[in-house]
Amino acid sequence: MANVGRSGSFGQLQNEKRHVREILARAFFDDSLHRLERPSRHSKTVS
Repeated sequence: MANVGRSGSFGQLQNEKRHVREILARAFFDDSLHRLERPSRHSKTVS
């Protein structure tokens, strides 16, 4: 039981790490996108 609990919590930790990395990547991507779009916001269409 203890072993299963440990592996389960480890999997949960890996999941949370991946989730945080996704959030950070998305935030960074959005930030860079906004910086790129700011000078020429109307001349560029968002795909």
